[in-house]
Amino acid sequence: MYQTCRLNKDLNVTYKSNISTYLNPNYIYLNGSLIDDLTQGSSVYKDSIVTKDPVCFSSVSGSIYAVKEKQIIIKNDFMENYEAPKRASKYAKYTDQIIFKLLQTYHFSNPQIIEELAKSPHTILINGIDDVPYVNTRTYLLNNLSEIILETCEILNTTIKPEEFILTLKNTDAETIAFYNDHVGSFPFIQYRYLNDEYPLGYKEILCNKLSLEEANTVLITIEELLEINEIIKRLRPLSEIYLSIIIPSGKSFILKTKLYTNLNDIITEFNLPKDQIYYLNNLLLKQTIDPFNYLIDNTTKALYILPPQEDKPLPCINCGICYTSCPFQINPLDPEEIKKCRRCGLCTYNCPAHISLGGDSRAQ
Repeated sequence: MYQTCRLNKDLNVTYKSNISTYLNPNYIYLNGSLIDDLTQGSSVYKDSIVTKDPVCFSSVSGSIYAVKEKQIIIKNDFMENYEAPKRASKYAKYTDQIIFKLLQTYHFSNPQIIEELAKSPHTILINGIDDVPYVNTRTYLLNNLSEIILETCEILNTTIKPEEFILTLKNTDAETIAFYNDHVGSFPFIQYRYLNDEYPLGYKEILCNKLSLEEANTVLITIEELLEINEIIKRLRPLSEIYLSIIIPSGKSFILKTKLYTNLNDIITEFNLPKDQIYYLNNLLLKQTIDPFNYLIDNTTKALYILPPQEDKPLPCINCGICYTSCPFQINPLDPEEIKKCRRCGLCTYNCPAHISLGGDSRAQ
């Protein structure tokens, strides 16, 4: 039903072997209204709730430097002070209800997963495949945080007790496959499924179709979400740091670990990133540009592409129909009603010979 394709990866992208970190911003910026107990100048603990509508936890300790309309600026004291010491939990004491309570308390970023886990699903499906072009975050995490990943898989398997527990890997990642195959005996409940390097595999219905799984009885969890679950249930802390791919075809791309709510401009300065190029967010096919000097890193930031300005000016539509036949969800991007169902994969624009922004592109701008 759902079609996938191999993308022509025209950019020459290579990654640095080591991760880069930016964990000490001078300031962080939270969008929302200040909670009633705090005012300008108030001290703030790391991982304490600072804003409402939406609820945001501070990723640093420090003080409230400024209160603007719908934005709070916190000055980092670089002390990483917590309100109370956090004790690691032992998963042998966990129940599914304890896990659900912890995920709700610390505002797990994907509450739908909590609802689906509570329904005793037949299958837990962990997506270890980087599902957008040139991004390498999950491959890095699989290779470097394997102990945490496998531990969290075991916690979920022990408490949720699904009939199947599946981890997908890209069949071209020989090093990752070899490592996890070596641990089959220690984690026999995990079934490994190896998939081609195709797009788009990040959508639940497409991945379930590829693996012949019943979508309604499957919970899809990404590697990033799995690590967030571990942070919450093992360390009793909300998400405060994220990993993202910085893709620079003209230089060395890298994986960055950084604090939530950091201003991208600070990262640009720290790593001397280009200031005269175009910054695209999360998926290059969507061509969603951002203002790099006024963008805040949040839990939806997955990747940044830094490219020179392009001269692909759109031409008149030639009614070739490629946009429709390219859509894995069988949506016609030229139909004003069907486009409302767009899943924003970007394949219609990617394949358009007239370089017209369609579907996900036009909705992303």
